[in-house]
Amino acid sequence: MIKTYPKADHEHGLVKEPNQVYGNKNNRKIPIIPALAQGGHNGFDVSVHKHEVEHYFDLPLLKEKADFAIKVNGDSMQPYYEQGSYIVCKEITLNELQWEQVYLVLVNHAPMIKRLYPSTNKDLILCRSDNQAYRDFEISEADINNIAKILATIKFN
Repeated sequence: MIKTYPKADHEHGLVKEPNQVYGNKNNRKIPIIPALAQGGHNGFDVSVHKHEVEHYFDLPLLKEKADFAIKVNGDSMQPYYEQGSYIVCKEITLNELQWEQVYLVLVNHAPMIKRLYPSTNKDLILCRSDNQAYRDFEISEADINNIAKILATIKFN
């Protein structure tokens, strides 16, 4: 069936669409931090200045605005967070933390990826790896410099 449209709605048989930009402009240019987020617990230290950021991700389909991306190092959070992949993060406060979720936690300036649980000890947080070869450990809330919610994982083959 062929429909005929008034001249104002089409031109030369093509439907006109408004000039609309798709996606979320707020997620443009997500800086990739030139450091590694450890899957394990170690003494890695990170301090990054804006001029040190060389690469960016452009992810217009993210539902939330991202603050940065960082490369995953280690195997303690495998199989989902693999070494060499990137996590895209949004900084949050401790009050926004949801137990049993995976976060990037900056403890004594060492970034690590862990699933967080409440501890039976006051002012401590239990950190758990998804890889069962690694033991649980606790960190003090006072030692947390920053915490970020993981919005996306990017893996390159």
